[in-house]
Amino acid sequence: KEYSLIVAHYLQYQLKNPEAMILNASKVLAKDGVFSVNGDAVSTWNYFFKDSFDEMSVKSTFIDERIRNQKVKQDVFESMLGKYFSTVESVLLPNNWHYSDAKELVQRLRDMYPEQEKYIDANEDTIVKYFTKKIEKEGEIVVRIESLFWHCKL
Repeated sequence: KEYSLIVAHYLQYQLKNPEAMILNASKVLAKDGVFSVNGDAVSTWNYFFKDSFDEMSVKSTFIDERIRNQKVKQDVFESMLGKYFSTVESVLLPNNWHYSDAKELVQRLRDMYPEQEKYIDANEDTIVKYFTKKIEKEGEIVVRIESLFWHCKL
């Protein structure tokens, strides 16, 4: 049986062998069908925190490293898609996260970079002060996140 649309969002992280899923999708996708998938990609949260750290004059080398590592994984994933599909189109889906509490942003930072707990602790006062000042000035902080998906065709 062939399918005109196959959606595999947020599955890659649950699979031991994502390439097998991609291969199987390519075998059952109709000639004019679309396989919609997401996978390893650079989180736009990294850019938000990097820009914030740069404005605070707090070193962000661990964020740079995370971006580099995620970019390598993203490139590998895109290359894998290209092995099975002739067209691989990137689609960015924007969504906005609203914050009116600086401590919530610090918690998000901790959740994203648990290995940096000591560094975040050492800089927490600076980080909280920075976000608090922005919230007081702007009423809230809106973080525009873009989720990356790929639409693939045979």
